[in-house]
Amino acid sequence: MGIDQLPIFSASKKIKYFFSTVVVALSLIIIAVFIHNRLRLNHIAPPMAPPKTTATLSIQNFRHTATQDGKRKWSIEAASASLYSKKNIAELSDLSVIFFLNNEKTVVLTADMGLLRVDTNNISVSGQIVVKFSDHVMETENLNYVHKSHIINATSPVTITGKTMGLKADTMSYNLNTDIIKCSGNVTGTFQQAAEE
Repeated sequence: MGIDQLPIFSASKKIKYFFSTVVVALSLIIIAVFIHNRLRLNHIAPPMAPPKTTATLSIQNFRHTATQDGKRKWSIEAASASLYSKKNIAELSDLSVIFFLNNEKTVVLTADMGLLRVDTNNISVSGQIVVKFSDHVMETENLNYVHKSHIINATSPVTITGKTMGLKADTMSYNLNTDIIKCSGNVTGTFQQAAEE
């Protein structure tokens, strides 16, 4: 067979052959990647089961808002909540509560752990507790909120700091309706005159 007898490929046939080869190669690559990912997904461990508990219901990212006489009194968020319906309580972890005052201001409480009484909307919190109100910050380790009277009671020593004051006491009561704080037991404080602007 001489040179003059070899088949001649035209330019359009070469382009068609090239693109057909590219399409087939890409299809094979896509199929290989798909199969590889499917096989890899089969080896992923299933999520861990939640811890065993006697709770009626366990909730992640819990939220609840309490109202009284048609007005919002507080709103609570927690990383987790375990509801015990027979006891009418919810155990909360890593929680934040926003209390709504009559003067449109808010008081923000954060705590490590808490207990919500479902039947009364009363709240008890413990651990590292921080309460922010106006320009003040209160810190304590045990605190109770009584929903009916809208009062916060700190049952362990408290420290209240602000721009021009510092206060320490054994216990504290904060009436959210009247915005009045009462401290008792070994009360000590420092007050400074506010700088004139």
